[in-house]
Amino acid sequence: MSFGEYPAEVTVDVLDARTIGAEASTDYERLLAALDKHRLRDSRFRAARWLDRHAEDAWIRLVACQHDGSFVGFLAGMPATGHVSIVGTLNPGRGVGSALLTVFSTRAAEAGASRLTVSLDTEPAHRINRRRFFAAHGFTSVQNSAIHLAAPLEVTSPAPFEPEVLR
Repeated sequence: MSFGEYPAEVTVDVLDARTIGAEASTDYERLLAALDKHRLRDSRFRAARWLDRHAEDAWIRLVACQHDGSFVGFLAGMPATGHVSIVGTLNPGRGVGSALLTVFSTRAAEAGASRLTVSLDTEPAHRINRRRFFAAHGFTSVQNSAIHLAAPLEVTSPAPFEPEVLR
């Protein structure tokens, strides 16, 4: 997998990391190692809980994959609560983070969450860019916090059940 330059807009597929085949596990680990260069103060992409793609836990690990098969982004969160734990892309500003967040939002709504939440890293140098990203997706400050943000989820009700008439 190459970590080179990407065009202005990147089209990606977002996959549940559990569906990635064994042959791509090295690429998955390389993606997380490359994302650790973001130098988040409070989190690591290569943490054991994110490396374990097959963990039977409440977390979902999403990977953005370009059509050439290269991995370019990662998001981990807990759909049942709507909490986004960590998100990163190799080349921010190309729509990859938005694609990841959109898929996570759908999963959270399906799991019954009524809102999305995120706690921004406490590293102040890059917090403004992270804050702008989430604000662009409808997140606002929770109780005037500089690092705790939330966004309402549009929860759709399932279609009413209509029994089939037997004749």
